[in-house]
Amino acid sequence: RYSDAVVARWAIRNACVPHRIPRAEVLQVLPLLDQPDRPFEAAYRDRTAARVVRESGGRVLFTGLGGDNLVLGTMFFFADQLWTGQVREALREMIHRAALGRVSFWTLAYRNAVLPLLPARMRAWLMRGSAHGVPVWIAPRLARGLALERRVASAGIIGARRGHQYEDALAAMVAAIPSTVGLGPLEDALDVRHPFLHRPLVELALALPPEFCVRPHARKWVLREATRGIVPEQVRTRIGKGSSDGLDAWSLMHEQEDARRLLRDPILAELGCIEPARLRALIDAVGRGQIANSPATERIRGPLEVEMWLQVRSGRWAADDASRDTARLARGA
Repeated sequence: RYSDAVVARWAIRNACVPHRIPRAEVLQVLPLLDQPDRPFEAAYRDRTAARVVRESGGRVLFTGLGGDNLVLGTMFFFADQLWTGQVREALREMIHRAALGRVSFWTLAYRNAVLPLLPARMRAWLMRGSAHGVPVWIAPRLARGLALERRVASAGIIGARRGHQYEDALAAMVAAIPSTVGLGPLEDALDVRHPFLHRPLVELALALPPEFCVRPHARKWVLREATRGIVPEQVRTRIGKGSSDGLDAWSLMHEQEDARRLLRDPILAELGCIEPARLRALIDAVGRGQIANSPATERIRGPLEVEMWLQVRSGRWAADDASRDTARLARGA
C-alpha cells in the first residue's frame, strides 16, 4: 500500500522486483562477486532491478543509504541525562515513552540508560551472544586476537564517552556507513549515487539535537518534516517499518540441507574463524522453531553467506555438485 500511494501521488511507473527468489534458480547462475558483502540472492535481485531500470531508460540510481544512520538517532540521551544529574527528567521521560510504546520501562531504561554507563568488560559480558555482542559461533581465539568485543559496531555505539553517549553513538553510526556500501551488479550496471552522504547534509545531521530525530511514534522526525508535501502522508506518518527477520527465519527453516552442506567441512573453520558445531546447533534450533523472527536469524545467515562465497570462489561448491551428480549417475547405472 505504501508503494501504491507513491505511484498515485507522482504517476510514476511501478515495477515489481521479487525479493524472495527460489534458491535453486539462484544457484544455477552464481555471479563471481569480488567481495562477500552481498548475499547471492540479493545479487540476483539487484541484477534484475538493474535490468528493469535500464530497460526503462534509466542510467542513474539514487539510494536511501545513510538515512537511518544520519537521522534515526538513539535514546542514549537518557544515559547522558543520568550522568549529568538530570535523573528526574530522565525517569519522567522514560516512563512517558514506555507508556506510549507499550514496552517495559525496565527494558527501555536498561538498554538506553544503564547498559551504556556500565564498565566495558561488564557490558561486553552481558551482551555476549546477543544481537549486539560478539556471536557465540565466533572462534574465541579469533575474537581475542582481533579484540572483537571492542570492534563490533555496538561497542562504538554503546560504549561511548560518559556524558556524550548520544553524539558519539551518532558519529559511530555515520562512521559505519562505508561498511554497508557494497559493489555488486547494481554498481556494475548503473551510476549509483547516495544523496544522504552529501557532506553538508552529514555535517548538519551530526549537529541535530535528539528531539529532532527521536520522538515517540515519529522516529526520524526531521526527515518526516523535510518531506512534508512530497511524500504521501500515508508513508510519511507511518510507524515502524518492515523487517527481514521473518524471511531470514523462513529461509533457514526451509534450506536446512544447504546449510548443513556448507557447514559439513567449512572453509571458515579451516581459517579459524568459526566454531561450526555451535553454528549447526543454532541452525537446528531454527529448524525446530525454537528461534524465529529474531535478530539472531540474520546473524546466522552472515557466516553462511560468507562460507558460500568462499566455496564458490574456490570451486569447492561446483566440485561438490559434480561429485554428487557422478555418484547419482553411478547409482542409476
